[in-house]
Amino acid sequence: MIERHPQVLKVLRQNREVLGASVVEILHGDARRWPQQTAERFDLILADPPFADARPEELLAGLSTCLKPSGMVYLETPAAVVPAAGWQVLRAARAGQVHYQLLVPQDPRATDPAGGAETGS
Repeated sequence: MIERHPQVLKVLRQNREVLGASVVEILHGDARRWPQQTAERFDLILADPPFADARPEELLAGLSTCLKPSGMVYLETPAAVVPAAGWQVLRAARAGQVHYQLLVPQDPRATDPAGGAETGS
């Protein structure tokens, strides 16, 4: 988890301890900058950006670099998002004031088991 607000960060860490969820990593930072700071790749990224500062297109562009070839992004926003070219919505719904979508990047690497890596001849 990545959280930029110190008070929320503190509560998240307390909840992790109460739940005994030691495998959950909680980092202090800005999720929009994080993709440029990591080489890790993930199967699933859960994104719940602040609604007042929601720029989902910008966030998705960065997160696409952090996904494994078959990875997905679960995104919560205040309004339904029409993703930019290169993304497919697998599922979308609404619960109260929250719109949520499960998205996958439409990248040739997503269907290539080698992750798009080329081999030398």
